Amino acid sequence: MPAPVNPFDADRCPLCGQPNDCRLCATGVYKGPCWCAAVEIPAALLERVPPEARNRACLCRDCVLTFQTLRSATGRGFTAAA
Repeated sequence: MPAPVNPFDADRCPLCGQPNDCRLCATGVYKGPCWCAAVEIPAALLERVPPEARNRACLCRDCVLTFQTLRSATGRGFTAAA
């Protein structure tokens, strides 16, 4: 019996579907530090990742930075409609 297909691609952000540029998921030999090592990823944003994608697909820089910017401006991060 074939394994179930995971709807989440490790190379794509589970929130927006864009490439996440994760160095740890890259296929190249040099892994090096990832961009996320230099930023704080808020717990409130991580809670938005669907349970089936947690610890399987990384967020993209745009989602993290957008969330941080909106949280700073409004105190809320993404709105419920986002």
